[in-house]
Amino acid sequence: MQSYSCPSEFWNYGPREKPEKEAIDIAIEKLKTNWVSVVGSKLAEITAPVCFTGKKSRRLLVSANFATNPPWLTWSKKSAGEEGKVFTMFCQNINETIFPLEIDHIDFIDSKNLKEE
Repeated sequence: MQSYSCPSEFWNYGPREKPEKEAIDIAIEKLKTNWVSVVGSKLAEITAPVCFTGKKSRRLLVSANFATNPPWLTWSKKSAGEEGKVFTMFCQNINETIFPLEIDHIDFIDSKNLKEE
């Protein structure tokens, strides 16, 4: 699994409340249903939202085809320059879709290792 934080223009270190289960369920369903429009068709072909994780459900688990590189060049870290901006937009689009919920972090798991429920 590869993991890194979503960049934010304004860091807010105040404590966050854990959202209600119903809000979390609605948010993941919104992402799953609208994934192509949220991340674009090219990324949607190689990624899929799985679930929210973490103590306050602010971490998104995304399955990805590790045999293919993302536009930001690697699943393990955010690239500098223009490629890194693509990841920033990826996070921003996700957060806009699930508002008022918000993610701070994305974990990528190789889709070939993802077990179907």
